[in-house]
Amino acid sequence: MQSEIIQNDLDRYLFLDAQRQLIEDQLKELRASILAQFDPDVTSYGHAGMNFQRCERKTYTYSEAIAAREQQLKDDKKAEEKSGAAIAKVTTYLRVTPVKSVD
Repeated sequence: MQSEIIQNDLDRYLFLDAQRQLIEDQLKELRASILAQFDPDVTSYGHAGMNFQRCERKTYTYSEAIAAREQQLKDDKKAEEKSGAAIAKVTTYLRVTPVKSVD
């Protein structure tokens, strides 16, 4: 009985995940279409009680010196993990991946 219940939940999960992916793909296309229709001088449209805003985000590429310091910090963190000086925190989550076929 327990096995049947979990199989039903797993099937439902897979179905909903497939639907979510289809919806996300459609939303991605709609976001691009909506942004393309924004007036250059307008950053916001109100519709159906919602505010649709064209937003921008800056990203930066840093100098080699900064990149080297970041790499050193990553290396230092790995060393602390290996030595046991870093404190581990365990998080439990569900991962869903396709079964790899053996050829």
